Amino acid sequence: MDSAETHIQDKTLKAWRFLYRRGFIEGFGHISCRLPGSDQLLISRPSMGPRATTEDLLLFDLEGRKLAGKGDSPGEFPIHLEIYRARPDVGSVIHYHGLYATAFTTSGQTLRPIHVLGSIFNDGIPVYGDPRLVSNPQRGRALAL
Repeated sequence: MDSAETHIQDKTLKAWRFLYRRGFIEGFGHISCRLPGSDQLLISRPSMGPRATTEDLLLFDLEGRKLAGKGDSPGEFPIHLEIYRARPDVGSVIHYHGLYATAFTTSGQTLRPIHVLGSIFNDGIPVYGDPRLVSNPQRGRALAL
């Protein structure tokens, strides 16, 4: 692996640890990064703990074939794969079931930004309305659109 790929691995693990230590990922969640200039992505294995290492990352191509790493991909791998396929501008995907966000999205209420950092959502916050797991390519494509 070259230095650019090592740098992406390091940043991915740093982001994972940040999210995990702050309670955003409560046992369920995964993170992935596109390797710049390639059709490959790194994704975390299921149930990575706070001491995640490069051994916890799997390498896939955009056809969904595992190229390197030990273990299985997360059950909702199609979220990552189909977003990368539909959006070449996306460099990273984080999927987690945050307590407050999950509770709010299931309430049917409209979430409105109340802080300056939320101003990017001035036109509204998109919510994917299908509550089923995104565990196949069809659901992944629907979410990516």
